[in-house]
Amino acid sequence: IHIGYYIALAGAYKHGALGLTYPIMRGFAPLLVALGSSAVLAEAPTPLAWAGILGITLGVALVGLAHPGETLHHRKALAVAFANALIIAVYTFVDGKGVRATVAAGQSAAAYVMLLFVLDGLPYPALVFFRRDAAGRRAIFEYARRRWPLAALGGAASIGSYAIALWAMTQAPVASVAALRETSVLFAALLGVWLLKEKFGLQRGLGTLVIVSGVMALRLARG
Repeated sequence: IHIGYYIALAGAYKHGALGLTYPIMRGFAPLLVALGSSAVLAEAPTPLAWAGILGITLGVALVGLAHPGETLHHRKALAVAFANALIIAVYTFVDGKGVRATVAAGQSAAAYVMLLFVLDGLPYPALVFFRRDAAGRRAIFEYARRRWPLAALGGAASIGSYAIALWAMTQAPVASVAALRETSVLFAALLGVWLLKEKFGLQRGLGTLVIVSGVMALRLARG
């Protein structure tokens, strides 16, 4: 499932801009998780939790989709992004159940996470490598030689963030954790303002307030 996610992620970025596809993939996945939680996990969100999940989903869309008028002109990118939102929801269910089973068996959440990343991290690079010709493979090694420190930093951040999310799924409902995880779109927007000098604007400001309200609702839902 994770390999399918990487393939769909690459397809989304190939056909559409990051600012269009990322909020759709990350913003709508928690809604799908919430809709399926009752059937898959026997966890039905409370009305207040639903308010929080919907608030975060709407807020993420407002923050990420800064130019909604352009959205419908990128239909292929939209199709791939929505497909990947479904893939994210599926792997969230699988990993949520997997990490809980691991902890129930007396092991730590870290054991599941590290095994996941080992099994996850081998097939996709192999797929990329064997799809290239000799010149393409040399280019891969040359690029990796120059960029490995940044790649290592990104890989460590990815493992760390997902490890925290999976551990949280052993402590709280999966749908709530999935929704809170996607507030990363807000931090991405703030970093864009700080590092890339992007404009924040009224829409992003409104989206920020909606996200914060959603987070507060989820916190209140947990008591």
